[in-house]
Amino acid sequence: MPSIFHCFPELQKLDVGDTELGDFPGFCLSPENSGNKLEILLLENTSIDNEISVERLKCLPKLKVLNLSRNNKITHVPHFCNSSGKSSVPELEELYLKSTSISTLQKESLMCLFSLRIIDLSDNPLRDIPTFCGVKQHSLTPNLTSLSLNRTKIIILKGYRFQCLPMLKKLDLRENSFEEIPLFCNEVNKSTNPNLQELILSNTDIKNIFKNDFTCLPSLRKLDLSHTKLEELNDNIFSSLRSLTWLKIRNVKCLKKISTYAFNISSLLTLKFVSNDFKFTNASENMFALCTNVTSLDLSGNHFPTGSLGHLLLKPLQRLEKLSLQENRMNSIHVDTFKSLKKLKILSLTRNKLSSWKPTVFKNLSNLVELRLDQNKIAILNKTSIPLELMDNLHTLTLAINPFDCGCDMIWFKNWCQKTNVTLLSFPYRYTCQTPKNLYQKTILNLNLTEDDCKEKNPWIIILIATSTSAFFLLIVSILISVHLPTIKNVIYYCRLRKRGYVKLLNEQEFKYDAYVVYCEADEKWVLRKLVRRLEAKGIRLCIPDREFEVGVERCSEIENAFKDSRKIVVVLSNEFVKNEWCLWQNNLVEERIRQRGDSTVVFLLYKSINSKNMISSVHRTLKKRSVVTWHEGGTKESMFWKVVSLAVEAPLGEPPVSVLEK
Repeated sequence: MPSIFHCFPELQKLDVGDTELGDFPGFCLSPENSGNKLEILLLENTSIDNEISVERLKCLPKLKVLNLSRNNKITHVPHFCNSSGKSSVPELEELYLKSTSISTLQKESLMCLFSLRIIDLSDNPLRDIPTFCGVKQHSLTPNLTSLSLNRTKIIILKGYRFQCLPMLKKLDLRENSFEEIPLFCNEVNKSTNPNLQELILSNTDIKNIFKNDFTCLPSLRKLDLSHTKLEELNDNIFSSLRSLTWLKIRNVKCLKKISTYAFNISSLLTLKFVSNDFKFTNASENMFALCTNVTSLDLSGNHFPTGSLGHLLLKPLQRLEKLSLQENRMNSIHVDTFKSLKKLKILSLTRNKLSSWKPTVFKNLSNLVELRLDQNKIAILNKTSIPLELMDNLHTLTLAINPFDCGCDMIWFKNWCQKTNVTLLSFPYRYTCQTPKNLYQKTILNLNLTEDDCKEKNPWIIILIATSTSAFFLLIVSILISVHLPTIKNVIYYCRLRKRGYVKLLNEQEFKYDAYVVYCEADEKWVLRKLVRRLEAKGIRLCIPDREFEVGVERCSEIENAFKDSRKIVVVLSNEFVKNEWCLWQNNLVEERIRQRGDSTVVFLLYKSINSKNMISSVHRTLKKRSVVTWHEGGTKESMFWKVVSLAVEAPLGEPPVSVLEK
């Protein structure tokens, strides 16, 4: 084997990795000949089992890269010094000894490596960190810029300093078991590694970070604290890192507390706070107030608030260009959440529980080029869901893997998808219908309805035909009246609302919401997809409990406050409603509201008929004595239903009962 390379005197790179060499190859033609031009020698996983002596290396004067990784029989660093004390590989810059069996590095192990820039000792049973200092604290590796000691079974770093590495730029200590951050200040409080730019401390047992731990790292730009055991982040622990631009804290499940000014890092550009299961409702609204230069923020895998706190958290980040809120358990988006992010270019809301949002949520994102809404619960997307000018300016959009309701409301989106120049990721195969049944699991391209199919029929034609019929059809008319009595009541209710005069109270207050919606969880799909979408499209401000209420807040008091903040109450009655104790409790509040403020403050909707066995007195009284709008799907009946509901909610409040006025 030693002579096979003699025929290639001009060879500069040799890769014989994953072979069964057994011995370190020889490169000398004769004891005097050292003219080999080899610069890169890759001997990874070659079963080398002998000690690599200086004699084996002396004919490699031009060698710059030596890779001996995955040779598990190597127990010592090769000898690089010849008998005269000079290096046999004076130009060596990169040395890879990953996954060998080196357990100890003595001082002489690193001697004669004055040109070395990179050394990788990962996956070795070192336990103790080697010293890099020679006589009188002179550096053995003065030009070393990258040191990898990950997975080396280091247990203790307390009090250790990486001295004699003045040019070190990258230090990788991941996947070890130490609990303390090493020292980076010497005895006179000056930096031992003034040029260190990247520090990787992930997958360690670090539990605490103290204010002075990073004091002597003036050049540090990247810091990784992922998969550690941190329980809290205190104020100003990163404030001394004046050059830090990239910070990653991932999968730190123990982290429960973040102090108000923990992220006091004015130089920070990228923050990856990912998969920590952190509840931002427990955080201060000023959490990001002192890192206003951040342009990329990843908060995936946490609990981002759906209330007004979300806007307050993001408000200081007015330079933000990329925001990820993936997997944040969000079932709604507060209308002001993205209000201040006018420079935002990329927004990801993937894998949440979003079904709808108010039309103005994305209003201010004029620079957005990429929007991800895939893997949510979006059933309908129409022209008011996202401003059309914003959608047309996007470069990339994804709404894949959502349970689309492929009816009339999705015709616009289907047509838009077919003519747009925006890149639709996974279209059309991942854009499938959940309903109706005949389109289940088919792509939205199978939606064959047209705008004409969904146009409302003219009700005056029906009236003309009805008035011109002869007595012969009186019986049929009578039957139709009995069958369509709820619709007739809706028409009567509509006429009363149009003609009845309301006297608006002089002291009528301003309300936060136009209406609060009381409904049963079993009816949630209809409420969110039909009722909420229709009313909010007309600009009516609705309070939906699961959307507006903060997670973990006491439910009863939230409901009572919402009643006070709402001008009207909309009650969605159904068979499931009267069987639900929680709904009946809210219905009692509705009855009290009527007694205090009068009938005009409540709008009753009958979504599904109520069985006689489930009928209770209060609901029976409502159906008998008060105006109730009855739901009918399709055509003129549905059109009349929405007209009545909208008019009833928008109508001014009438005078409260006399007994209330006299108090």
